[in-house]
Amino acid sequence: LLANGRAVMHDTQGANEGTWNQQGGQITLRFFNGRVTYTGMLQNGQVVGTAQNERTTWNWSARDIAAR
Repeated sequence: LLANGRAVMHDTQGANEGTWNQQGGQITLRFFNGRVTYTGMLQNGQVVGTAQNERTTWNWSARDIAAR
């Protein structure tokens, strides 16, 4: 997650830029012009939630990993 609501997702196909916002403990990330949405709650230093695209829904989680 970057400043000014920018987000970058890294997957097997490379890096994709999107947006993010936070309301209380809920974080929402959107990629591919909103066609892929990740929604999650902050829990014990990580975000846990569900994601969906035009075809399916799946569970996801992320945590902060410090650069070494």
